[in-house]
Amino acid sequence: MCKSTFRELTYGDAKDVHSTLKKKDQSDGSAPKWLYRGQTRVYRREWPPTASGGLAAGHVVTDGLLPSDARGMECRLRCGTEKKDLIAYDTAAAHLRAVVMWACLSNSGNQDAQGWLGNQALCFGYSGLYRWLSIGQHYGMRTACLDLTADPDVALSFATDHGAYISMTRFAPSVIYRFHLARLREAIYTFNECHCLPDPDKVYLVTLRDVPARLSARPARQRAWTLANATSGWFWKMMGEWQVLEVCHITHPCRMDASSIPGKEKLFPCDWLQREFDSLRCAWPKCGANLIDTAEQVGKACQEHWFNLINWSNVRDCRVLEAVFAS
Repeated sequence: MCKSTFRELTYGDAKDVHSTLKKKDQSDGSAPKWLYRGQTRVYRREWPPTASGGLAAGHVVTDGLLPSDARGMECRLRCGTEKKDLIAYDTAAAHLRAVVMWACLSNSGNQDAQGWLGNQALCFGYSGLYRWLSIGQHYGMRTACLDLTADPDVALSFATDHGAYISMTRFAPSVIYRFHLARLREAIYTFNECHCLPDPDKVYLVTLRDVPARLSARPARQRAWTLANATSGWFWKMMGEWQVLEVCHITHPCRMDASSIPGKEKLFPCDWLQREFDSLRCAWPKCGANLIDTAEQVGKACQEHWFNLINWSNVRDCRVLEAVFAS
């Protein structure tokens, strides 16, 4: 078994863990006290990886709490790709993925979508960028976002592969991470300010509660939050020291009725945005370049829009265009 670096809250079968989390949740729908993340196993990872595979100063073992694009970058770095080239390439690809999600709504002609896009709160800085990336992650895009939920039932669903994988062993447990929301916000603020980080390097906590369910049902059904750009070893070290994060290991044959665990059909409905996303994916080879031109013009018309964070020449790189839908 891979021992966690964070404080252990409980250790038992799925029914016991679920009971403990529900008893301690003490949240209402509008103001959660805790956020959760479920995984089918604990991944022991070093981030960022060094050429020798060891840990450099400030690097820590992160329990696998790395977003999907960081896991991909880790693999490619170990295969010998130059880090400076990889970061520039992945940043452009991430920006383009956010543009794709914006295009799914803006090009649809849907009045609900147009009204939501008109909310200026969506247009500012990196928090706006990561909001769009977080939406994209719910539709299979690789991003710098770590999915969290305010619902322990949803976390249990992900930890047990939506009820399909509920017989664990002590040597291969699944896991639920629990974040204290108030401490998490304080830790993010302190980490960003004490390190005097520029906006591109800051950690962001984004909620998707305002995404209209009639456009994108998945964030609402999953009570979705996102921890974005949290790849610093120092940040995760702080998570342990400040007791922001606790871990629950699910082991032993499960006595829980799998039918009580939210399934994929509930958490991943084929909603309106999914259909728009699939349509754009099919049309991408023909319309991708025009879409980028349109987005660049939108950014020029509104200087505060997050589009102005994008280096459009990098986004037009053929490698980036080909990788935008890579999972």
